[in-house]
Parts: sequence; structure tokens; C-alpha cells
Amino acid sequence: MVDARTATGVQIGEGNTQIIYNYGRFTWSDTGGVPPLADVRGVVDSPYRGLNVFQERDVAYFFGREQVTGQLVTRLSSQAVAGGLLMVSGVSGAGKSSVLRAGILPRLRGAGLDGAPHATGWPCLLFTPTRTPLEELAVRTAALAGSDAGALRQALAQDPAGFALTARQAALHAGAAPGLPAPNSPPLGSPVLDTEIPNAPGPPPPAPEAAAQGPASPEADGQRRLVLLVDQFEQLFTQCTDDGQRAAFITALHAAATVGHGSDQTPAALVVLVVRADFEARCANYPPLAQAVQDRHLLTAMTERQLRLAITEPAKQACSQVEDDLVQTLLREIHTHRPAAPGPPSTAAAGGAGTLPLLSHALDQAWRHRTGQMLTLADYERTGGIEGAVADSAQRVYDRLIPAQQDLTRQIFLRLTTTGSDGTDTADRVPRAALTDGRTPAQVREVEAVLEAFAAERLLTLAADTVEISHEVLLHAWPLLGEQWLAQTHADRLVHTRLRAAAAEWAPTRDPSYLYTGSLLETAAQRLADPAFPLPLASAERDFLAASTRADQRRTHRRRALAALITASLLTGVIGFATRGLDLPAISSMLEPTSLNETSVKVGVKPYPGFYEIIDGRQTGFEASARKRILNYAGVQKSTPTEIGENNWASQLTEGYIDLAMGMISDGDTRANDVRLARSYLRTDIGLLTLANADELTHRSELSGKTICTVEETSADAEIRHLQTGDPSILSFNGTSPAECIEKVKIGQADAYSTDRLILMGFSTHQGNFDARTGKSYFRVHNLSFGREQHISIALNKKDSQACQILVKAISRYVDSNEWLADLRREVIDEYLEMAPGDPQMADNEVRQRFGPIITDDKRCTDPPLANTSN
Repeated sequence: MVDARTATGVQIGEGNTQIIYNYGRFTWSDTGGVPPLADVRGVVDSPYRGLNVFQERDVAYFFGREQVTGQLVTRLSSQAVAGGLLMVSGVSGAGKSSVLRAGILPRLRGAGLDGAPHATGWPCLLFTPTRTPLEELAVRTAALAGSDAGALRQALAQDPAGFALTARQAALHAGAAPGLPAPNSPPLGSPVLDTEIPNAPGPPPPAPEAAAQGPASPEADGQRRLVLLVDQFEQLFTQCTDDGQRAAFITALHAAATVGHGSDQTPAALVVLVVRADFEARCANYPPLAQAVQDRHLLTAMTERQLRLAITEPAKQACSQVEDDLVQTLLREIHTHRPAAPGPPSTAAAGGAGTLPLLSHALDQAWRHRTGQMLTLADYERTGGIEGAVADSAQRVYDRLIPAQQDLTRQIFLRLTTTGSDGTDTADRVPRAALTDGRTPAQVREVEAVLEAFAAERLLTLAADTVEISHEVLLHAWPLLGEQWLAQTHADRLVHTRLRAAAAEWAPTRDPSYLYTGSLLETAAQRLADPAFPLPLASAERDFLAASTRADQRRTHRRRALAALITASLLTGVIGFATRGLDLPAISSMLEPTSLNETSVKVGVKPYPGFYEIIDGRQTGFEASARKRILNYAGVQKSTPTEIGENNWASQLTEGYIDLAMGMISDGDTRANDVRLARSYLRTDIGLLTLANADELTHRSELSGKTICTVEETSADAEIRHLQTGDPSILSFNGTSPAECIEKVKIGQADAYSTDRLILMGFSTHQGNFDARTGKSYFRVHNLSFGREQHISIALNKKDSQACQILVKAISRYVDSNEWLADLRREVIDEYLEMAPGDPQMADNEVRQRFGPIITDDKRCTDPPLANTSN
């Protein structure tokens, strides 16, 4: 008999035993990409987890840690009464994460806590800090509390202790969410099984005393708590470089676990911190953590009996056995093995507290390659044993790859490793996009092939949009990775880690105070310019470095101009030691461009896929070709492209840092009022990009109820806001960049991204936004358009009227030639048609009708510019 009233998944075991689980109903986790050990048909791929962490749904195969799980649940029950933080510590590889996920969580779901049976229904939030812990805490808690993540992030920075109230709101809001069972429903995650069914795998049933109490009375709101489980707490030190954010995160968690609410002054949350033992001392430096460190629960090595259970019982659950000779061999090897994982030796017993991932991987490989029903010593020896199984698996995958894929493998694993300020290497979870950014479609397919190859051996864990090394033990166990790639690139990776952190701080506001200067910039530029530098840069890192270089060049230019002026003044006897004779406006004017007759014209370009990219050191895209041809017709012998941002191109132009600006700059852009626009070289309209499987949008009324992402101050942003005046049900928000809006659509936080149609076409086929297997884009660009047409132009400083007239003639010559059509088809149109859902076609005359500019005069060069005049 099975109680399926609250079931969301069914596991069918051997003997046709059905087990109903409700995992995740009250648990929100950042874990993804790890398949269950048994599928819904009861087929067991392998009863051993390998390098992956045991999850809540794997409890039927998790053995050997029952005693420590019970101890931690007892500690958690006491913490629920007394308040405070519970810290669980242990060396890397001791099984801390598995105890948290497959031990504590199922026990909490099955029987609640001592004195709190309703804890079975308390919302649990399980996550890792990452390099931006406040953002992580804000985003994940806001979803439970029904609040705005951006506002919560700001509040955490200003008043981290105020998070106690947010935690209280999350506990009440999540517990009262519609569709969740009432508190007196049967315990979740705990199957109701008929006692006549023998040997049924699954989590242990609720404790007898809890079951004997009968249905619990409804839980009062004041008793409901939020459970915060923070795994890999050491990421606060290995990945987060902002000590202020680190301290605020700690303060917020401490407040949630200690500040009382209501008449009984019960804290809003139970907080469990899981941390690597060698970071205890650093945790103790923060006063809110001092008591937790002192009272921490140290996860030590398993006893021989516990190890025997961990080795033999998973096989029994899969209706198999482990040969006694293999069991004895494993126990002997573990007893003599010393952990290779980082951490003080005193915290790892000779019984191998840090060897569990190696043991699990060896058993997993032996199981997959066994020759009979029983798992034997011979099966195990073929894997290379505890010492060699991980290295052999990784090297075997690597050796099967073609040379180009092997080169990518080195880059991928270096990118998946981060270097802390103390030089320690740790595994890092990174977005998939970070591994494909700036690569050609062919290279993206090769990256995907490499990821799939290592994931098949469970060496990498792939989620929907992230990639990570399954366990840090791989950093030390695979000689090619640890002894060669990591050892030989340590200094360069430290440079890259610092650059990535600095770029992440700079990107949201582009505050110049974050930019590199002096020797820091010189060192970074020198190393990154070396062809032997082991890691490709992400677009945000390239933007940051380019901005730092531009700022440094402007400072140098100003210093030289000032020095020249001072020298000239001294020679004429006009200036003394005081600065009262300096004409600062005059110095400023020396730096501003005046015409196209410069030695090298500085052209600001906005990097859009298909329009302007630098791939393998080569400029590609429609605007890269258009810029060269137009300026050549204008008589410009040399131009220097400089990347500009979506929001600063006009100020860069008016302040004289660039001479011209390109990059899909339309006359509908509000910032175009501050500059002069030459004749248009491209015409487009505002479009919508959605996931490929979305219904075709054919009328504006179909936008009702949709959430649309735009970039602030763009033409699309203005048009969407105009539509909202007639239909308030259309929702919108601003992303900081096109890439962010694309990501919001991909993860379902926005229904569509809106901007110029040609930009959408470029994005839909670049930067990994397509399925390498089918060659089709994950997105579709809809035929629905709204707002007036957008005329894409080259922008100049207002004073450059003569240069504008020259450009008008050059643009006309380019647009009227076959070069314009060939460039646009090659760089944007044809690739979109090939990869778009369905089988769209577009003849040459249709390309010219839809995207060809129709301006026939030079009125755009008048003063003031006709920025909002239909052309």
C-alpha cells in the first residue's frame, strides 16, 4: 500500500515495490545536473555516487553516517530552542555535503525535530555562498519571502542584521504558499509503506515516539521557522574578495538565527554552516561566528563498521553483493591512506576522512565495469584502485579526445578552478556561457563535446546553465591537472582570478574608481597580451581591461598635453611657479578630435554578436566590415576601434575620448540628441526574442501579461513603456546589458527580450545560444514589430559638421554597392536563416526592402541633429 496523496515522484524498486517520495516540496536548492541513482523504472545505473555529492533523493543508498546524522539532528533540535548557528566542520572529502543533503534533510522531512514535529514542513533553503554571497542570499530568500531581490540586496548591504525580519517573512510566506499540504498531513519525504513489503529501500521511517503521538495539532505561525543550510561556507574566503560583503553575510545569518520574534522571542531561522576544517580559524576571526566555531561538530573518519556499511549496503539495495575479499582490501587501503585534500593532518584520522570521494569513485567505476552480478576484487583492481581510479578515469576521457578538444580541456579545467588570495586552488561553479564566450560556433560545439565526455564519467557536473568539477579531490588526484596544468599556470591564474573579481565589481556601475591603474594594469596587460596566457577572457573582463587601458591613455595624454603647455609657457616667460596662468579649458580642447584628418580615427564600437566581435584576435561582424569600407571611402587611412558600453557611448563621444561611435546606434535612442548623426547605413525595427518553443507573436495584444526585458534608455525601452500606457498588464524591467536580458529569457525570468531586430538575430545564433546537436537556435525572433523604424547611424561630436558631410557621401557609396548586401548577408542574415526555428527564407530584394536605409539627403548633418525625425 502506498500513500500517494502528496507524491510528486515515484521510484519503483526491485520486486515491484513502489516508493513515493516528495523531495524538494519544501526544499529550495542550488544543486542541479546530478541524475538520481535510480530512475522511475527502478533501474539502478550505479548505487555509488562517485565524486558527486549524495542528494536528498539518494537517501536509499546513503549508509555509514546514520550515527552522525542523529547527533546533528539532536544538535539542530537544541538549536531550535536556544538559537545560534550550528557549524559542521571536516576535511575536504569527509562527506560533509552528503551528510547535510542525504542525512539531515531526509531526517528533518521524515520526523521533524525533537519537540518540533511540524519541522517536516518548514521551508529549507540550501545554497553555497559563491563569490557574491549577498546576491545569492537575496535572490534565494526573496523568492520565498515574496519580495524583490534587488531591494533585499540593497537592504542587506545597508542593514544586514535586518535580515532577521526577512527570514521571518520567508518562513511565514513559504509555509502558507498555496498548494502545499497542511501541517498535519503525512510527513513529506517519508513513504507510507505496508509493513508486509520486505526489504524496501528508502529513508528510515519516523521515530516510533513521533509516530505514536498521532496527528499533530496545527502549527501556529509563531512556531514556523526557515531552515538555512549553507554548504561550502569556505567559499566566503576562497571566492568572495569583498570583506565588507563577507561580514554583512555573516551578520545577516547570525541575526536570522539569534534575533527573537513574537511573545516567546523565537528566532526566525535555523542556520547550519558546513565548512572545511582548515577555514575554522578564519571563521573565528568574525565575532558572530566565534561561538559556532568553538561549538562546531567535527565530522571525523568513519569507523570500520561504518565503512563496511557504506561499501556493501548500496550494492544490496541494487540486489547485488560485494565480495568479502574486496571489502577487506578496501578497508585495508583506506586505513593506510592519508588524505590528499587540503586541511591540517590532525583533523583527518588514519582511517581516511578525506578519502571517501576516492573510495566512492573507485566503487562506482568497478560497478560500471563489473563482469558478473557480484562486485569482485578483480572488478575493482581493473579500475586502478583508490589511488588510481579518479586519475585513470580522467586520463582515459582526455586521451579519447582529438587534439583540439584536448586544448579546450585544459582551458576548461583551468577556468573551473579559482585561486584564493592565499594561493589555494579550489573548484569553482561557472556559467556555461563563460566557457563559450567569444568562441565560434564550431568551437562551442567542441566545448560541449568536452563537457559531455567528462560528465559521462561523473567528473564534471552539468546543470542547466552551470558547470563545476564534481569534487575538489580531482584537483589533486589527476596528475595532468594538478601537477602540470595548475602548477605551471599558478601565477597567470592568480592574475586572472583578480581580474575577474575586479571586473565583476566594476560591471554594474562602470565606476572608473574600480579600474586598474599603474603597475597593476601594466602587469595584467603584459601577461594577458602573451599568446601563451592559458585562459581566454570573458567579455566583461575584456571590457574592464579595455576601459582601464583607455582611462590610462587619457591620463597619459592629458599629462603630456599639460607638460607641453607648461614647457611652451616657460619658454615664453608667461608662466611662473603658480598655476594661475593655466587655461584648463584650452588643455581640454587640445584633447578633443576636430575632423577625420587625424592620424588614427578612434571609433567607438559596441560589441554585439554578428555586428562586432573579436574572435581569435580578429575583428569580425557586419559593423567591423562596414566601418572599414565607409572610412576608406571617406579617405581615412587608419582607424582604431575601441569598445564602448551600451550606456556610455554618448558621453565618450561628447567628452572627446572617441571620434566616432558605431554599434547599432539608432535615431530613436534618447542619447542621440546630444550628438550629430550622419546618414543611416542600416534600417531595422524593434523586435522580440523568446525561447524557440514559444508561440508565434503576431499582434501587440498578445503582449498582455508578458514580462519583457529591455536595456534602459534604448529605443525598445521607450517603445515598451509607451505600450504599457495602453496596456498596464505588459510588464517590463531593465537589464544592464543585452547578454543579461538573453539570460533572463533563457532561465524563464522574462518572456521576451526587446531591442532592434537585427541585434536579436545576431544574439540568437551566437555565444552558445544554439543546440550544437541540431544546429538550431534556442531562441526565435518574432515577425511582430512595434514602434517606428530604427535608422542606424554613425554618431559624431556636434562640432564635426564638415566630417559629417564627408561621412554622408561615404555611407551613400557603401550602401549603394554590392558590398553592403554581401556584408549583411554573410555576417547576420544567412546564419540566422540557417539556425532559426522552422525554415525561413529571405531573398536579396527582401533584405534590401527590410533593412536597407532609405535616407537620400544629408539633412542629418544639420545643427541640431534631427534625432527624432522619421526618415
